[in-house]
Amino acid sequence: MFQKMRKKLAIFMVACFAAIASCVSAFAESTGGTASTAVTGAMQTVANDMVATGNAIVPIALTVVGIALVVVFGVRMFKKVAK
Repeated sequence: MFQKMRKKLAIFMVACFAAIASCVSAFAESTGGTASTAVTGAMQTVANDMVATGNAIVPIALTVVGIALVVVFGVRMFKKVAK
């Protein structure tokens, strides 16, 4: 079973790399820069987007986790007091 999944994953990865390579080369040609400049710029943009997304999500996630912890500890405390 693992061998079948491994073969499918290899085919999928080759297809993804081919698609990415074609996009990067087209992007480099349209800007007149080199492929390394295009990749570096794209990776920097991805990194900036990830940081911005993290900054937007962390406060919300901490609030949700905090509420969940309060509920869990509240239920435990109520069960102890109810005995």
